[in-house]
Amino acid sequence: MKKSWGLALSVGAAIALIATGCGKGNGDSSASSQSGLSGGATSKAFTITVSYWEERKAWADAVEQKFKQKYPNAVIDWKKYEGDKYVNGLLTSQLAAGQAADIIINQSPAAYGKAGYVADMTDLPFAADEFEGLKSQDSYEGKLYGVPLESVTTGVFYNKKIFADLGINTPQNWNEFIAANDKIKAAGITPILIGAKDSWTANIVGVTINHSAVYTANPGFDKAIHDGTAKFNGQELTKGMKMVEQLAANGYFNKDAFSIGYDQLRQQFADGKGAMVINGNWFLGDLTAKVQPSFEIGYFPIRDENGKATLVAGGDKKVSLNAKSEHLEQAKDLAVIMFDKSLLPLYLKTANALPTVSGVSVDYDQKSMKEIVDLLSALPSSQQIGAFWPGSTNTKFGDMIAQTLADKKWNPSDLDQLQKLYDTDKSTLVNIPQ
Repeated sequence: MKKSWGLALSVGAAIALIATGCGKGNGDSSASSQSGLSGGATSKAFTITVSYWEERKAWADAVEQKFKQKYPNAVIDWKKYEGDKYVNGLLTSQLAAGQAADIIINQSPAAYGKAGYVADMTDLPFAADEFEGLKSQDSYEGKLYGVPLESVTTGVFYNKKIFADLGINTPQNWNEFIAANDKIKAAGITPILIGAKDSWTANIVGVTINHSAVYTANPGFDKAIHDGTAKFNGQELTKGMKMVEQLAANGYFNKDAFSIGYDQLRQQFADGKGAMVINGNWFLGDLTAKVQPSFEIGYFPIRDENGKATLVAGGDKKVSLNAKSEHLEQAKDLAVIMFDKSLLPLYLKTANALPTVSGVSVDYDQKSMKEIVDLLSALPSSQQIGAFWPGSTNTKFGDMIAQTLADKKWNPSDLDQLQKLYDTDKSTLVNIPQ
């Protein structure tokens, strides 16, 4: 389950420099990890829990080993959950019942901070190294309640062999993208794969397209919506949804789009049954085990008819501290180690994810990651569309995207419903667009 990204415009260039090794480097590993640890070593036995939904074993093992240098008799209980259920209700229920883990990987630190469920992390050493643009979505009333382990973007991942065999160049505008889809379809290959049995894979298609359309046309869209000077049924989202509708109406998606899930989507792409997948950079890491090293994957953004694009970019899988933890100080120490700059590359390389703190250099295996890094440096980026909307509005937005893909037709009146939901629940917003 991959969702909820957010990043300010200036961060793309910063992470581009670091991910290509142009930052300060890893630095001294002992200093970076130990400078933020509390007190001295202790032999006290205790169990500390971490809840999450995606495993990065090499990194987790390294984190545990370093933690045991200070707490040799401690046990880290890594509690893995199914992503959609965990993020969309289970975690909130656990926090409300006082049954959540000591450290929670989550997507809503600011909301949990407002509710008093998670502790202030502002003074932890790695928080000072976090890119400034990432902090706004996870802060409430000036306090930071979560730091993401990775930053992500989305776009179009494509099979380079299929493109080469059909003589297709990387599309540089929307019309070229449509022409590429037509040529692929005519060759008897599915142009774009979706695995909508896992609903987020459908949602991310609409999010990626609408994000580029909306913020390329109006970078200040969210503030304008909040201030009442723009409307959901205006030209920005209308244009984005018409682009989604065009792809669906033209039959570019797999016929079994709503009966397969993410794993089957990856397998079909690995088997050459589809030419493209609109997804996040984590797709590269998730695909590694399914393809041969010779399988070449390319990346390009969704561009408008003039060749302009705005990338989704932002934090994902955010580390927060349970405010009611019986081991809060030990949890802080564990969090410091989780962001150790000598250990983070283990996580980021495996996940094909971008760093969220300065001074981390990653030697990626996938060539496509360099393409992503270069584009993040060259193109504007902003927090994911919906980052400043109430939950009800985002839910309706996702439903609208799924319905459009399923029906191959978009209902413009859905934008009026988005406006009504936004106006009704605007007062519940934790983060206000600036």
